[in-house]
Amino acid sequence: ATLQHLLSTFRRLADTVDVLLEIGGFADAIGGAALNAELSERRARAVAEMMRKLGFPEDRCSVAGRGIDRSRRVVDPEGRRVDIYPRRR
Repeated sequence: ATLQHLLSTFRRLADTVDVLLEIGGFADAIGGAALNAELSERRARAVAEMMRKLGFPEDRCSVAGRGIDRSRRVVDPEGRRVDIYPRRR
């Protein structure tokens, strides 16, 4: 996620108290499964920390490392990403 995307998401959702954010990190298939699981969780935690620093309530964010993004080609750098899923309480 880019900073621009995070700020846009924050502005839309920060004041909506019944919205939770599920933040999921992904990795490409380079490296082992354990390393990719760790990397994907670190990516998600970094985005959650940025949201917290911007004032988004920590108790409205959940973080998950999703490991390898199997929907992408093996060496596709787009597999290295974080998705933010807004959910209603």
